[in-house]
Amino acid sequence: MKSNRRSVLIGLGALTVGGGAVFGTGAFSSVEANRTVEVAVADDSSALVGLQANDSDYVTEEDGLLVIDLSDQNLGDASGVNRNATISIDNAFTIVNNSDSDIDITFDIDDPSPINIEFEPVSPDGITDEEDISIDIITDGATDGDNFSGEVTITATPSPE
Repeated sequence: MKSNRRSVLIGLGALTVGGGAVFGTGAFSSVEANRTVEVAVADDSSALVGLQANDSDYVTEEDGLLVIDLSDQNLGDASGVNRNATISIDNAFTIVNNSDSDIDITFDIDDPSPINIEFEPVSPDGITDEEDISIDIITDGATDGDNFSGEVTITATPSPE
């Protein structure tokens, strides 16, 4: 069989493509690169998204963290909140936007069934400066002795422009 330049080039091209298929595509599976990261930690009241307790017996700052306490230890002579009721604490705390962007705030709380805790209002247009947050505690279906102790996750994301 006579070989010419064209068949040699076709053969080399087929060998290259076949070799690539056998030995992989040349893509890589990981990259490790060192970069500089600087993070400063601040109390809740002065952080990027500030959480400040207002004049409330139930919301305080302890060791720089916002704490909501409606346990019988913090209710004076009372031993809890009412069953089948909605208990509201207006302007319990303030969220302060210390960033340069408008932010949206969401709250995620452990499932406290049968005690439901809601935080409102949170502006649908995002927080540009600061917003007072009220807490509603709804105890429909709760019975004497029901308690809730958990954590609230407050998430701030940049508002869509």
